[in-house]
Amino acid sequence: MKIKRDNDIIRAVGWVATQSSQLEVEIEEIANFLAGVFDRIDNDPNSNVGRKLEWIKSVVREIDSNELKDFSDALQRASELLDQRNKLIHGQIYFDELQPSKMQLRPNSNDQKPSRVTPEKVYNLAESLWTLQLDIFSKHAMTLLGVIKDRTNA
Repeated sequence: MKIKRDNDIIRAVGWVATQSSQLEVEIEEIANFLAGVFDRIDNDPNSNVGRKLEWIKSVVREIDSNELKDFSDALQRASELLDQRNKLIHGQIYFDELQPSKMQLRPNSNDQKPSRVTPEKVYNLAESLWTLQLDIFSKHAMTLLGVIKDRTNA
């Protein structure tokens, strides 16, 4: 999906929030499906999406199928994108009144340095989240279903 872009960073942040929530829905659905087939150590349906994502990654490693290599890569990419989302959403964006194009993102953690942020970078993140969500749903989830079906029928 191509998002209609402008120079409004707040609108771009809104797109990131919207697209990341869609990705989280996909992760939740895959976790719920896998929970019907594999034992979960952390069986709390209210656990955060990061824990669910880590559990899904551990199940994919346990399955150990070459067919799931791209899915494993997509899960790692999801972790990275959601981490970027967290830094953006939970950080603080500072504007320079004299130079509005020079915005800074200050993380909520003291061990990370501020970085320059632009509407373009934020829109890119939103589009990456959207693309990944589609890939996980349309391509990788179907491969996962096929691999699990083959294993349960064997």
